[in-house]
Amino acid sequence: MEDKIVVKNLNLFFDKLCVLKSINLNIKANQIFSIIGPAGSGKTTFLRILNRLNDLIPYVRLEGEVYLDDKNIYKEDIPLPWLRRKVGMVFALPVPLPGTIFENIAYGPKLQGMTSKTKLSSLVEKSLKSAFLWDEVRYKLDASALRLSGGQQQRLCIARTLALEPEVILLDEPCSGLDPISTAKIEEALHELKKNYTIILVTNNTKQAARVSDNIAFFLMGELVEYGHVEQIFTVPRDKRTQDYISGRFG
Repeated sequence: MEDKIVVKNLNLFFDKLCVLKSINLNIKANQIFSIIGPAGSGKTTFLRILNRLNDLIPYVRLEGEVYLDDKNIYKEDIPLPWLRRKVGMVFALPVPLPGTIFENIAYGPKLQGMTSKTKLSSLVEKSLKSAFLWDEVRYKLDASALRLSGGQQQRLCIARTLALEPEVILLDEPCSGLDPISTAKIEEALHELKKNYTIILVTNNTKQAARVSDNIAFFLMGELVEYGHVEQIFTVPRDKRTQDYISGRFG
């Protein structure tokens, strides 16, 4: 299986403070790669690096290389719109756009020039089905997205990302604060989505990471302690700090 993302000698600084230190890892295509670790470990900061959201912060400085399909995404000739279309992100707090369910999903494709009602309708249906939301909303696409439950809103945000047809999906604690049923539906969607997408998931829930992941990275205080296959990380971790974290001794 080919590498989708390769990170080499990555350091990230907030002013003079180094918050990510010497990160080296490879992420395979069509897998769920989970990032675990206690709060303040740099998990979300690392996720934001993968589609250059940290560029918006003026005091951030990055060293090293990040490759997507063998292209260094931090080269000056890489257009940000191209990268953001390839790499979509879903945040911990779902933020539906004002408007209907249909309008939420169609918004991005319309911005990119899709005008055909038939194509838009087909894409909306496909995206909602992929996010395991279609059956719940198919007869109320003209209803306000703000009326959906928290779990439905999060799946709507996933569908909205899918409508842009990315190759990589970044998920920052997408089940944070959701009930077990909503969490299970999102996890079920992730298992199906990895057939066509590379998924990188930040989660504070080690049980969730064990359930859904193919490979796992453990971050601690800005360092990548280790990464490997889910079974190896949870049964024979190479570093005692990993064992202490997943067994609940700290975190």
